[in-house]
Parts: sequence; structure tokens; C-alpha cells
Amino acid sequence: MEISSGTVFTNDGVCLHYTEAGTGPDMLLVPGWTFSTEVWRHQIEEFGQTHHVVAFDYRGHGRSERPTHGYRLARFAADTRDVIRNLGLTDVTWVGHGLGVGVAWSYWDLFGGQDLKRFVLIDQLPVMVAQPDWPDGFAGRIGATLRTDTLAEWISTVRGPQGEEAAADALSRMISPRMSDEDSEWILSVMMGPNRDAATQLLFDFCVGDWRDVTPLIDIPALVLAGEIGLFDAAPVAASMPGATVRVVSAADRGSHMMIWENPGLVNQLIRDFLAGH
Repeated sequence: MEISSGTVFTNDGVCLHYTEAGTGPDMLLVPGWTFSTEVWRHQIEEFGQTHHVVAFDYRGHGRSERPTHGYRLARFAADTRDVIRNLGLTDVTWVGHGLGVGVAWSYWDLFGGQDLKRFVLIDQLPVMVAQPDWPDGFAGRIGATLRTDTLAEWISTVRGPQGEEAAADALSRMISPRMSDEDSEWILSVMMGPNRDAATQLLFDFCVGDWRDVTPLIDIPALVLAGEIGLFDAAPVAASMPGATVRVVSAADRGSHMMIWENPGLVNQLIRDFLAGH
């Protein structure tokens, strides 16, 4: 299987890097916050045997161009649309991880199901930040456990001189205790790649979004993957997408936010099972 790379341009002239492999139905791998195509290594190797797999770096990430503007979900959704159209992808299986799930919901909000066939949505909620006027207990029921003040404080820390320490602390919550030091250090180096100002602008926009009005509109088959020790509970996502298939990866199976890297064999098999049924 040959793995190649190339570039496409967005409608505002930004050059995005992509990696592709294989032939067959189109699969698009859309990464999490601060991640690049490299974190999809195991999925490219697996699904490139049966699919035409494309992974791309967001603007400001990996090997893509680093403009000073556009670090918000709506722009990233438009960029993804440009990748799909420029590469001629159709009936796409969209596999999104973390931020890549938020981009999927923004894409649906802007473009509906154009060129899409299925969603695979890994470890992300439709809303993360609690609103101050919600009744007691409501935020916990829908998984919105962040507050705007704590979010702002954390973003300020990430942007400041202690940014790498804050990122390392965040990473410690994304992985299982069994991840090797070598792997965690490598992932941290990827997370530190984007410009801090751009990354934190994007993070704030991502976290304060509320997509609960969009998720019930999704009418294509969707697999929701969550980890027992991931960042988010699958239940609120399942409640907002009644037709979704939900699978939870156990702690024993390294069901962390980074399960795509920690247990790719199981994650890839769950995706394959979903594709076979839909």
C-alpha cells in the first residue's frame, strides 16, 4: 500500500497538507485539537487496505500553512469542505476525533450531509460549558462540566510561559496509565506544534459551542465511540442523536481519549463492524 501526500488550497487561499492511501470508498480522518495527520497512522495503515483514506492537517497544524486568521470551527468546517471538493471525495465516511467531531457538527450546520455517507464520532460532547442560568443538576446530566471562568483561566495558562506544563497536564487526562513515556512525549510534542495564540483561539471557540440543536438533524448512520476513561460520557451524545450506534471502550481495553493510538486494533475493528452494518 502506497502512502502519498499533497496539498490543496482553501477558498481563502490557505495551503493545507494531506496524506492519502488506498483505493475504494472514501474515508476522511479529521483530527483532534492540536493534532496532525500523524496521530492517524494506525487508521491509515488499516483502512488504506480497503478504502481511499485521506487525513489532513488543519490550518496552523502539522505541515499546513499557518495564517494569522481562521481559528474557529466554522472556518475549519469550510476548510474541510474544500478538502472534500478539491480531492473529489464522495459518500464520505467521516471519522472525527475530539475537535474533529465539533468540526463535523459545524459542517452539518453549514452544509448538511453534502458528500457524506456516515459519521464516526470519537469522544466528544455537543456542549461542554455550562450556562449560568441552567437549573441545578442540568449541566451534569448533559456532561457540560466546564465553567467559563475555569475555561478562561486554563486557556490563559496554555497561552502563557507554562503552556507546555498545562498541555502535559491535559494530556495526562487523555491517556491511560499504560501509555509508554515515549508515546506520551511524542504526542505532547505534536500538541505543542501549533502557535499558542492560534491554538487557544480555536480551543475557546470549540469549547463554548453548543451543538444540541444540530445533532438531532443528522440523518446519516453514526457511530459514537467513547472511552470508559475518556474525557466524555457517551450518554449525552447518544441522547442527542437517537439513531446513533454507541460503543464504549473499557478501561481494561485502554478506552482513553487517545484510544485511536492506544488500542487501534479494537477501535479499528469497532469501526469496521459499524461499516459492515451500514
